[in-house]
Amino acid sequence: MSLRPVVAATTFALILSALVPTAAATAVDNATSVTAGTSAKPKAPKVTIKNLASSSEVGRKVKVTGTAKPGRSGKVKVKVQRRYGAGAWSTVATKTTNKKGRYAVRVPLAQGGPTSFRVKRAGGGKSKIETLAVYEWLYLADQPFLLGLGGGSTRITSVMGGRSFPESIELWTNNLVGLWSVAGCTTVDFWAGFTDRGRDQLDPADHVELRFGPLTATGGEGTITEENIPIGPGVHHTVPVTSETRYFGFALSADTETSEPSADAVIGTPRARCNASALPSVRFEETPLFGARAVR
Repeated sequence: MSLRPVVAATTFALILSALVPTAAATAVDNATSVTAGTSAKPKAPKVTIKNLASSSEVGRKVKVTGTAKPGRSGKVKVKVQRRYGAGAWSTVATKTTNKKGRYAVRVPLAQGGPTSFRVKRAGGGKSKIETLAVYEWLYLADQPFLLGLGGGSTRITSVMGGRSFPESIELWTNNLVGLWSVAGCTTVDFWAGFTDRGRDQLDPADHVELRFGPLTATGGEGTITEENIPIGPGVHHTVPVTSETRYFGFALSADTETSEPSADAVIGTPRARCNASALPSVRFEETPLFGARAVR
């Protein structure tokens, strides 16, 4: 009798019928797994900063406003973060939005230079980075500069016409040249004249000879001003600085009847309004003015 082949065939058919549902189930599971793996990740809640000022001044406050997608309660906490230049982020304010997801904070500006803000939402999501220029008045006597043809005293309080000028530069030889790197600045402001000290010993014809103005990186000059300042109150100057300006220079001398005048010539409280918290050093090899030498 030939029963064994029939039994073998029947047994094989039963095993195959048992495997097919398992294979089908596995295929369905794999398909489900692939679908789940390729599905888009949920988007982070949207956070925005709107209408940030393009520029401001140290000592003022900047208003940071925007929206953050509300939570289930209609409100959500946000952190306002600030960064100076390419530095680290720091949280400067925490705020709870209103029910529509809106927030508004005012942040004091204490340092000059490019200042960036971003806002992070509790539970995830953050805004794009927004940056503004923050301008600061920098005292030039505190900043790096080149000094040539003589010397002087810096960071002192000078008195001209009974008025005190802190952070001044006084000439104590007959010639003084100063040069600063002012790229990114908009204005240079200063006073010039004789100190009150020893002024009564000057000849009525004595005067301060002053030459000043902006220069480009190649030494090209902007509007260079030359003037004689007689004995009397200090003379005030406000000089605009253009985007092409790289340096700003002073040339100062005392034209008197003696080689050592009794009253010093003064650059009173020189300062520059800059989108920076400090001025860069002036490199000697780039100096376009009077062959000045580095002293700071």
